[in-house]
Amino acid sequence: MPSQIFRHERVAIRVTADEPALAWLREFGTPGLVHDPRAHAAYGVTLRVDAARHAELARVAAGAPGRGTPCFALDTRVVTLPRHDEGGRPVLDDARYGVFHRVLADGVEIVAAPGPRAGRLPLLRVVREIVSEALLRSPDRVQLHAAAVAVDGRATLFAAGKGAGKTTLLAHRLLAGGASYVANDRVVVRLAADSAEVAGLPTVVSVRPGTIDRLACLVDGVPHVEHPSHHSIDELAAARATHPPFPLGERLRLTPAQWCVQVGAAPVEHARIEAIVVPSIDASVGTHAVERLSHAEAAAALGRALYGGGAPRDEPTPFEALVGGGRVTDVAPLLRRLAACVPVLACRLGPDAYRSAAGAPSLFDAVARCAR
Repeated sequence: MPSQIFRHERVAIRVTADEPALAWLREFGTPGLVHDPRAHAAYGVTLRVDAARHAELARVAAGAPGRGTPCFALDTRVVTLPRHDEGGRPVLDDARYGVFHRVLADGVEIVAAPGPRAGRLPLLRVVREIVSEALLRSPDRVQLHAAAVAVDGRATLFAAGKGAGKTTLLAHRLLAGGASYVANDRVVVRLAADSAEVAGLPTVVSVRPGTIDRLACLVDGVPHVEHPSHHSIDELAAARATHPPFPLGERLRLTPAQWCVQVGAAPVEHARIEAIVVPSIDASVGTHAVERLSHAEAAAALGRALYGGGAPRDEPTPFEALVGGGRVTDVAPLLRRLAACVPVLACRLGPDAYRSAAGAPSLFDAVARCAR
């Protein structure tokens, strides 16, 4: 099988898979995960679609006294998967995606049963998890649950938990023009002496029906296929001939590259942080209310926006063990430094925040004024 090297900042991984899966990963990784054939890969990830091998692992897993092992960070928690050992190495049973992850000394082998676009999202998840764990060994990096846009190399983050309005803010800001896409849900912030820089980690862009109702352009040209984010842009385009348009009443999940097409924005790999907006939904506010937080309030708000919930783990994940462990567990000093060097704004969004044509521009003008 062909292989290519993917790099995120200083972390490089050699990925081996069939060419359609590699092409999909190159596209999905936009903009933070780049194809860089000159980088030195410290880890390897292989996607093997093999019915016999998958059946063998399933048979062993069914008879093994598997135990739950924390594996993948999500926005507010860490996913636990059943684990058994093979030759002293962990094998993780990811039943949701129909794959097994064999964690080796220098990488991971993903074994999938044959099927349309088999193993693509697990491939992305493993690569992303290795990158994340390797980056977070650095004492000057912290991972936030945030979307981000950039204008002329300066980034604004929308940092908050699920359901706070990050994706809707992101969509309105990008559709207004003049801004580039950095991330939609998960970012790594690197702190310097008196500044901070952000880079996105690639995640599925999940758009709620309510956002689509207000911004129907987000589904323009998207066919109603199962798992649009498992397709490449070209595969989605080909599916338009055989599938009806995507309906307004369903949640839409896109790759970052597909999302950039829908909102007409260019992606950028990283940017210096100019401001952090902490959105929340507040029915008592008509349109919006923006205020600058004190350093203590800002650090507390950022603590609530840590990706994965920020809770300490009882044991390292297999991916953390793969990169040698050593992730920074006490991030409070980093959050205080970030709050001290970047304006952090609370943004309460009311039911009429986007109802008029002037709503979104007025909101972003208020953010810009408050950040000065």
